[in-house]
Amino acid sequence: VQNKAMAAPGLLNKFPAYIGGWNNGDAKGLQAEYQTGGIPIGVLYEALKTIHDVKIWGREENNPHQGEWA
Repeated sequence: VQNKAMAAPGLLNKFPAYIGGWNNGDAKGLQAEYQTGGIPIGVLYEALKTIHDVKIWGREENNPHQGEWA
């Protein structure tokens, strides 16, 4: 999920970090924005929808250099 999330256009790093369960400054920063009430489900839904909508990520099969990757 994290690799696909990092390819999502316009999605800040703090969302993949939080959704992926990373314990870093990005994830903690997102939690801090919403204080103790947690991150609203609508905000998380939109982030997950953005990630889900990514169709091409990682190693694209139609890349002319595909055969060069080991």
